[in-house]
Amino acid sequence: MKNYDESTNPLVKGILKDGVITEAEMSEFADAMSTCVFDADPRLRWSWTEDGGESLHADAGVEVVAEHSNAVMQQCYEKTDYMHIMPLHDFISNNPDNLSADEYNTKILECMKSHGLIDKNMDPDYFLSFYSAPGGTETPEYKKYLGPLTDEHDPNYDSAKSERFFQCMTDPLGLKQ
Repeated sequence: MKNYDESTNPLVKGILKDGVITEAEMSEFADAMSTCVFDADPRLRWSWTEDGGESLHADAGVEVVAEHSNAVMQQCYEKTDYMHIMPLHDFISNNPDNLSADEYNTKILECMKSHGLIDKNMDPDYFLSFYSAPGGTETPEYKKYLGPLTDEHDPNYDSAKSERFFQCMTDPLGLKQ
């Protein structure tokens, strides 16, 4: 109920009200997020698939600086209450053992370590301090360790590693393999 109480977006409040998130509701939310991104910058496209994959890309031949696309995403995250619905949906869908959020995020770290995406010696508490903290994506630690996996404009960005990172994020328990 915390997500419901903290949400200010009527669509998200309606989705969370009954304690069940249906795929139809998620589709409606994805449409709202996509529209928000397009309204903020018609050159950008955001999409989501029911298996938890999402992407942001610019129209063909259009260059968009990372700071701008990140600002658009942050604006839409706030406007749509993204952080009150999307992580919760992914967590529920990909967590049949009902692990706590910290246990689940530690599984993401373990997946990343097993695929060489992050230092094998990274302390789970340290990882959680920037990975799952409110505003964590804006921290220097997040940008340092996860920027090369999430930001196409990061000089160390690797698309293959990025794809694997998003697989770890959406399926840390390996249920969809």
